[in-house]
Amino acid sequence: MMNLPCCDHTCHTRCLDRWFRSLIPASSNCPHCREEFDPEIDDEDEMANENFMAIIQEVYTQLRNHQARKKRQQLQLRNHQARKKRQQLQETNALIIRNTLNTGVKSRKLKVEVKVKSEEEVKSKLVELWKNAAAMKQPKLDEVVESRDQLMEKSCKPVRVNVLIQIH
Repeated sequence: MMNLPCCDHTCHTRCLDRWFRSLIPASSNCPHCREEFDPEIDDEDEMANENFMAIIQEVYTQLRNHQARKKRQQLQLRNHQARKKRQQLQETNALIIRNTLNTGVKSRKLKVEVKVKSEEEVKSKLVELWKNAAAMKQPKLDEVVESRDQLMEKSCKPVRVNVLIQIH
């Protein structure tokens, strides 16, 4: 919208542009009241409006560029933090693996199938096997098999028992 300088009537800018193009320059007057006005003043206002719009567009573009730079910096910071965290996790995993291999502790899981008459007998035999396994420097499979065979002779129902032996 634009006010005409001679009479302050308000018109759409597009309508005024079309109206000015259709007129002969010598007969410039208001389309509402036909009051004459100087078209150079209108051209000056139009130039000022165009300059103002160009400034607004430039400021808007600068604002969008600033926001894009800020967003890019935030993403770069997040990526850097994620890479750093991943590297720390890899170092921690490597340290855990190295420590596990260096301790010399090996675990062996032996499955022993035994037949027993009661739970108490199972518990006591497990304690006995555990004590025997702890006393051994190396597991002797023959002794474990012999204990299993002895239990099988005494018992009536099969029970699967997992024994974890740690060798130092």
